[in-house]
This record gives sequence, structure tokens and C-alpha cells, in this order.
Amino acid sequence: MCLVRIRLEHPAGPAPWLRDAVAQKLAEFFRATDIVGMIGGEVGAMLLHTSDTDAGSVIERVRERVEAFPFLAPAGGAPVRVQVETSAGSFPSDATTSTLLLSRTQARFRPLS
Repeated sequence: MCLVRIRLEHPAGPAPWLRDAVAQKLAEFFRATDIVGMIGGEVGAMLLHTSDTDAGSVIERVRERVEAFPFLAPAGGAPVRVQVETSAGSFPSDATTSTLLLSRTQARFRPLS
């Protein structure tokens, strides 16, 4: 399981269009066998069918590409950039239940630089 937490670099705060745009951008990076969804307003979850070592490199590539992408508001204006925190956990090595895996993965978020 990989988690991403999205932070805006925009003073207007979270907007539904931006959340949807980020979710669509995240979905572009994954295969049909992976599952991408949102948990709350700022946290996205990805269930990847890959090894522990590959998951770290996948999520780092996703972070770099999402942070580099200029999200454009529907009404125009300056592009909005986002910052992404990432975290990863593996079943069953990190936890044997979904609740425990989610909790442990959330506790591992790498802070923004």
C-alpha cells in the first residue's frame, strides 16, 4: 500500500476541482491491476501489485511527476502546484489486517522538504 498526502502551494486552499485533477493525474501512472482511491480530502491510497522494493521507486516517480505538473483551474489563472508526501507499507510484512496496515502506513509519512 502506498499513500500520498497532497499539499497545496496555493493560498486559496483545497478546491474540489484540484482534488479531482490530482486524482486523475495519479490514476495515469498505474496499471489496470492497481487500485487508486482517496481517503479523506488530502490523502490518496494506492494498492500496487508489486514488490516492496519496487513500490518505493514507483511512488517516488509519481511524487516527482505530480509535483512538476501545472494544474490549471477551470476558470483560468495561474497554474497551481502541489506538494506530495509519500508513505508505503506492505502486506503481510508490515501488518496482517487492512486497518493495521493503513495505520502503520499513515504513521510513516515522509515530511515535505
